[in-house]
Amino acid sequence: MNIRKTNLIIIKIIVIICLSVIFKDTDAQGFKEVIKIPWNTEEGISSEKFPEANTGISDFVLVDSTRIAILCNSDNMVKIYDLKTKKKTSEFKCEFDDTFITYDSGNQIFYLSSLDKVIAYKQTGSLQRTIQFDYPNILITGLIFIENDLFINGGQNYYTIIQGGYVLSELLQNKTRTYGQILTNGTIVKYSNKLKDGTVTISLLKDNTTSEYIILTGENSHGMVPVDIWDNILILKEYFHKGEQYSNIYNRLVFYSTDYKKIITQKEIPNIRYTSHRKDFNLCNNKLYNLITTPQYALLLMYDLQYLKTVENPTIEYPSELNYEYHYNIGYK
Repeated sequence: MNIRKTNLIIIKIIVIICLSVIFKDTDAQGFKEVIKIPWNTEEGISSEKFPEANTGISDFVLVDSTRIAILCNSDNMVKIYDLKTKKKTSEFKCEFDDTFITYDSGNQIFYLSSLDKVIAYKQTGSLQRTIQFDYPNILITGLIFIENDLFINGGQNYYTIIQGGYVLSELLQNKTRTYGQILTNGTIVKYSNKLKDGTVTISLLKDNTTSEYIILTGENSHGMVPVDIWDNILILKEYFHKGEQYSNIYNRLVFYSTDYKKIITQKEIPNIRYTSHRKDFNLCNNKLYNLITTPQYALLLMYDLQYLKTVENPTIEYPSELNYEYHYNIGYK
């Protein structure tokens, strides 16, 4: 009898441990709320409605794992929030046409890009320097700072603005033009969508080694674009439509393993966009951050990427409060 009771107790303990692991993993695989920032309050972010779009946020960057800097295009401010206290800690004025922001943690400098220049600010907001550039007809898609180098992604190319800590002249900047986009770890990515074949070809160049991958796109796909890369997992955003409405575009987050050459998990991104911000995702300290703007607030979410390595069949979940659709040009759907 004692042996039987002992065995039952052991079985119960094993069941409890297994359930706790399951629930822990399930809980950990979802996007977690980091901070909610309301619109048009003293602690929040200004937003203004216009026929073509709502202003509020242009771009954002993680200063570190505890602070976020938000580039606000409604009042031309950079606002820094503490992610633990959920409070705004500082802010400073920037130029009216700044669109992208990145951060040099070593020198504690923010770099902001506009149409024809990059402006450097200290955390206090003091102007450090202005770097001119001239890329006519180039749509800038991001600023990347890696160690002592500053890059601009634009069109199908990237350009070097600062190299080894030294600012390049406009002539030298143009000479650095390289086909591809540069990611936060220095990987150069080139991609080509073949919608008729239902594939996207991805080429990655890192440490003078080039690798190529052919990824099958999802149903009704309009193509994929690279977001970033983490520990041999390529993060992509896929555009697709539902049903027969080709103009109604949705987004899907895709994680692709370059080791196993397969998609390991994917999830439809909430179709909520209150402002026309430039960037949705940011990678920092093994975590993927997703900024979603709702009619009530800007919501920063975080996904711990390390669970992609520890869970056999990882999943992606978003908070249930985001189970609706909203677009600044249409309203609620």
